[in-house]
Amino acid sequence: MLPDRMSREDAFKVLSYLTDYIEKQCRVSATRSVGVLDEVLGLERLGFRKENINFSSNEEDIIDLFTVSGRLLLFKKSKEYDRYFEWYREDVDFDEVKEIYKKCGIEFYDLKIKDHVEKMPKMIK
Repeated sequence: MLPDRMSREDAFKVLSYLTDYIEKQCRVSATRSVGVLDEVLGLERLGFRKENINFSSNEEDIIDLFTVSGRLLLFKKSKEYDRYFEWYREDVDFDEVKEIYKKCGIEFYDLKIKDHVEKMPKMIK
């Protein structure tokens, strides 16, 4: 769930920034950064909430964000391709993310990502 008062577009910017930050700080691939990002989003101070998905709820409110690499033509043939859209936003900087969080009434400061990576299972690193 998104932080209160955060739009989807702003959330895409925040997630893009965090993805880039993780890849740079931890020197991991885009694929592996997804695992780190999933762990980091559990931090209460970022305002995102993990919910158990009740599939009887309104599925239109649930969107999957794909990170695709490798055999792109194979992905285009998959059933998931119809749900794919380009959510990643390039060149989102710290100040932009800080302003997004300010609108939500949350103070944002960069993470110490390496602390989280050290605690993660080896297969995700």
